Amino acid sequence: MILFFPAPLIVLICVLSAVAGGVLSFFFFRGRGKSVKSIDDMKPGPKKDIIVGLRDNAPEFAELYEPLYLLACGNVSRKDAVFDAWNTKVAGSFGSLEFKTAFASEFGYVEKWKGKKKKYVKAAQKLLKYIKKAGIERNKDIAVEGNATTAEKYVLAGNLSLEEGASYDVLAHYWFRGDEILSKGVIR
Repeated sequence: MILFFPAPLIVLICVLSAVAGGVLSFFFFRGRGKSVKSIDDMKPGPKKDIIVGLRDNAPEFAELYEPLYLLACGNVSRKDAVFDAWNTKVAGSFGSLEFKTAFASEFGYVEKWKGKKKKYVKAAQKLLKYIKKAGIERNKDIAVEGNATTAEKYVLAGNLSLEEGASYDVLAHYWFRGDEILSKGVIR
């Protein structure tokens, strides 16, 4: 049995398909091809001061990135200790006075957050966004193979030696900026 559709119905289906395809394409490709705004192109203010300070002093905070990430995920019992460590490190850093002041203003009121887990988590998530804008990233590998590159990015738990070609689970991820490893991860 062959069904014949009237010509206007076929035209309507084609038009609706084209419109739907156009709308879906718009949402799929929206934002692509836009130039990424450089930190230096940001308007002056506390947000820029924090991001520039994090970028310029990235190696100084190496041991603090992973605990901050875990706090942002809600996986740290001593939430205040993470921000206390950040505030101590920022205050003692070589960063500009603007960086130190902006950071203290945004993240320095840890004592007021006591008992408010959500406040710690939200602050950690916000600081992680600033860190990402500073070009600092966290590796996402779950498992790695033992080789020379692995030895540059990870330390092996338990004082064992890395075996070429062996498979290892990632316990803690490494942090990097471009080709520079800021903080080594841990594998087992």
